[in-house]
Amino acid sequence: MLTFLNSNDFSTYRSISGNQNALLGDNESLAVTALTHESWMYGLQGHNRRLAFLGRRALKTYLSLYLFHLLSEAGRAETLPDAEVRYLQNILSAPHGVDDLIRTQALGDHVGRALKLEQVMRWHPTMGAQVAQQFFLSRILPNIEQLSREAPSSIQESITKSSKEAAEALHHSP
Repeated sequence: MLTFLNSNDFSTYRSISGNQNALLGDNESLAVTALTHESWMYGLQGHNRRLAFLGRRALKTYLSLYLFHLLSEAGRAETLPDAEVRYLQNILSAPHGVDDLIRTQALGDHVGRALKLEQVMRWHPTMGAQVAQQFFLSRILPNIEQLSREAPSSIQESITKSSKEAAEALHHSP
């Protein structure tokens, strides 16, 4: 599957609504860059890191403007209950209030899955994360004594099984 997704035949991502409503517009170069992780072809063909940097700031700006608009409208028309006004004020006055609402990892997971971006992203998974996980499962998890002693037997069995599978995978990894 990754071979297909990472092939040179990669095409512009289009929204489900059809080609006339391309999710990322008509600029195919921008769409390809936006959907290309820096691990793809070692970043030689362009990648989305700078776009992601700008995108996070744009999200924060747009959300802040929207929340200030709601607060402004509520003040003029007195349409929102005091509790809702305080809620908006708390978000906007907290040092990380808006940031907490748009945590890009959670947002990307939810919105990205809804848009099926994982089907079109160009990237190469790194081996390091997989090896680190296998090391954790095989060498560290079984040695967390409190978990090993106090966990129900089904969890202890799961730990043992996962540990053995990870140790085997580590043994056979390149």
